[in-house]
Amino acid sequence: MVARATTHRPTSQRQFTMPINQDTLNAATREALRSFCSLLPTMVGGFSETPRDEGYEFTISNPWIPDRPLTIHTNGGELTVCFSPSHYHVSDYGQGRVEAELIEDMILGIAAIIRGTSRAYSAHSGERVLGGGFTTGSSDEFSGGRWSRADRFVVCSWDGSGDRVVERAATA
Repeated sequence: MVARATTHRPTSQRQFTMPINQDTLNAATREALRSFCSLLPTMVGGFSETPRDEGYEFTISNPWIPDRPLTIHTNGGELTVCFSPSHYHVSDYGQGRVEAELIEDMILGIAAIIRGTSRAYSAHSGERVLGGGFTTGSSDEFSGGRWSRADRFVVCSWDGSGDRVVERAATA
């Protein structure tokens, strides 16, 4: 998994924090993503939003691979960042974090995907998809361990330059 920076406040500052407010999270996410996308006119193909349940689905278009956008969902007091075959959640996790801290983690993760230092992957056993995650793209990350039944990993990058298939013998 690619490490994402996490902002933490000292415990003494967390004891009086309020739960994540969905309306605040929706509005702040919209503002942060619009600003982020406006700063990257050659790296981002566009930005759109669609209301969903209690939150929104924000889409960042990919100028190189149109059928590979990045989507961000706000729902249930958390952010879900989806790219190609994988996704991850940014949440309070009971740590007393505020909306701005969740958005900071989201923006750092999206920036890593767009600049190519974080790539989505899916793990396969034959035709079956076992799961996935995010990687720096190193083949060493796919040896042994968590995906012992996997015989193939499909890696996807934002601009396609880091796309590849890593094949190996399953170890379980």
